[in-house]
Amino acid sequence: MDRQRRYLIDEVLPQIDRVFYLNPELGHYVPQGTFLPYACVDIHSLEPVTPRVDGPIRILHAPSDETTKGSAYVYKAIETLKQRYSIEFLVVKGVSHEAAMKMYRDADLVLDQLLYGWYGGFAVEVMALGKPVGVYIRDEDMKFVPAKMLEELPVFRMHPETLTDDLEKAIRVRAQWPALGRKARKFVEDWHDPVRIAKAIARIYRDPSAPLDLEAA
Repeated sequence: MDRQRRYLIDEVLPQIDRVFYLNPELGHYVPQGTFLPYACVDIHSLEPVTPRVDGPIRILHAPSDETTKGSAYVYKAIETLKQRYSIEFLVVKGVSHEAAMKMYRDADLVLDQLLYGWYGGFAVEVMALGKPVGVYIRDEDMKFVPAKMLEELPVFRMHPETLTDDLEKAIRVRAQWPALGRKARKFVEDWHDPVRIAKAIARIYRDPSAPLDLEAA
């Protein structure tokens, strides 16, 4: 697979007018490319549901692949924190999309991946629902992300090796979760609106030298 990727980078991409990548880490390997935010969620079809600030804490994790998502770190941290806090842990796995969406709406805090270094399309979906998200963000890749986008990123930054402490810090500011959820919704409206991204890409199809400008869309 790496050989195929190297062939793509060395032989195919140089022949293309513009290259976009969805994960910031690829900027190290495709220097001529441009980072493109996810456009995979119809955010306007989702109504925000405010996180609760009292009662048991509903923390949700949806591992499409437990190994690559770092789920072992999540399970360990949750078991430790259950000894200190009233936590209802929701694991979304092997259920219909309708059932998954109900679980997303019921959650107060969502834990995304702990290894990739960037959030995924799933995080976009739950942020559109107004949920605060905890995720691992790899600092050395952030130079490929627009500065304003990074500045506005409304997530709890967590690391696999310090996840228990990071998650407890988020729990201690539970009163702030509704405000953070509103910021999350605004963030996806500004940076992950499929219509806005499509308009920006359409301008580039007309002029391959044009910049990717989501704010002008």
